[in-house]
Parts: sequence; structure tokens; C-alpha cells
Amino acid sequence: MAKVSNVSFSIEATNNITDAYVAYSATKDAIGVEKEKGESYNLAMYSEVIAVMNQCKLNAKNKLYREDALAIKGEIGVALGNGKGADAKAKRLYENSFKAVKHFNVVSKDEDKLPSGDNATASAIREHLAINGVVTESNLAALGKEKVDAVAALVRKVSGHLVTQKTVKGKKVDLDQPVYKDGLSDEDLQSFQDQLAVAIAERFAYRDAEAAKKAGAKVGVENDTVNASLDALAA
Repeated sequence: MAKVSNVSFSIEATNNITDAYVAYSATKDAIGVEKEKGESYNLAMYSEVIAVMNQCKLNAKNKLYREDALAIKGEIGVALGNGKGADAKAKRLYENSFKAVKHFNVVSKDEDKLPSGDNATASAIREHLAINGVVTESNLAALGKEKVDAVAALVRKVSGHLVTQKTVKGKKVDLDQPVYKDGLSDEDLQSFQDQLAVAIAERFAYRDAEAAKKAGAKVGVENDTVNASLDALAA
């Protein structure tokens, strides 16, 4: 017998999501303070969905059961309606909400788990997210991702990276001859290295000159102070 989902959104939760989505849509392209308001509406929607997902059991693969997943997607669709951009928003709302549930309840330490039982309200979920630095949709989307080292990323972009394997029918196979992928050509890489050396030399020369100028100014002030003191004694 097929499993039937018991998941449903309360009327209040559905209305909260609908109201937040309408308000969010009005500020979607805003900047500054209005953009902050938009993110607030965003988190209001996410908190409601996460609160529902948080009550669902996960299967052996730590995923929602298909019936529950379909039920939640359907409820989100009802709350957002079929206006412009609603489908794309519904997809993000579902995916990022589940990412939060999995991150906090499966990957994280016990003390970082989402509130449970009677404490698992949308407002409690939102507070938990804020405590853990999740205050925007981008923060949610980034959960579980390793932080990118900006310097390493730049080096990789310039020099490329060594590829030793390829994927054949879903399996990794060693290449007979490893190759460098992406990055600048050998000629451009040499030119980049030369130009970078000049730029670095100019930067440090400027810093040294500024430091010398400030040191000279300080000595000048100190000399003026000493001369003034001597003049006062001689008077």
C-alpha cells in the first residue's frame, strides 16, 4: 500500500507565507533598507517551511520521503500562487529549507539541531537561524558549502589546475596523460608573472615612501618641540 503523507501546512502558516511573499515581491529589486526588509520577508517564508520539514522523518538516505516532499511542494505552490517568478521562488524555498534541515539536524552537532517538539515554531526556527548567522536567502543556500579561499581561487583561475581523471559512464578513470585545464596560456602566464612582479614592486615602493614621509614628519615635529623647549629655557 502506498504511503500517504500526513504533512500539511496550517492555514496560519499558509497565510504567513503568502503575505511574506507578496511583501517580498514588492521589495525584490530594492536596495539598502528596503532590501533588508525583503530579506526579512524571505526568512519569514523559510521559517514556516523549515518548521514543517523539521517535523518530518527522513529516510535511510537522509532525504524526505517522496510523499512528504510532494506534499510540501504542493503546499508551497498553494501559498505562493502562480504569479511571475512564483515557480522559481517555490523551488528555492523548498530546496534551501531542506538544506537547512539537513545541515542542522544531520550534519551539525547535537547542540546545533533545530528546535523540536512544542518549541519547533516558525519564530523559534527563525531565531535559531539568526543565532547561527543565517539571516538571508544566500546564507541558507551556502549552508554546508566549504568556504572558498579567495587567494587559492585566484591562483587556480590564473594558473589552471591539473586534471588526472575523467568520468566515464559515471565512474572516475585515470587519464593516460594528465593535463592542465583552464587558466592562462603559457605565454600569457609569463606576461602575467612579469606584470605582477612590477605591480608588487610599485606597491611596496609606494608604501615605503609613505612610511618614510610619515617618519620624516614625525622627526620634524619632535625637533620643533625640542627647539621650542630650548628657546624657553634660554629666555
